[in-house]
Amino acid sequence: AARRTAENAINFPRNDNQVNNAVNAANRAATAARVAAVKAVQNRMGGKFCNDQV
Repeated sequence: AARRTAENAINFPRNDNQVNNAVNAANRAATAARVAAVKAVQNRMGGKFCNDQV
């Protein structure tokens, strides 16, 4: 999804600010997805080896 958003931002002629905003939004979405995936794994493992105070 992040790559597709970045490619769409490149394909359409826009000013740099709009492109940067699109890329930043895609990066935020990717980061949120990673964080959610890590938390899901930690919850499934019961948090045995992970400290959730990070």
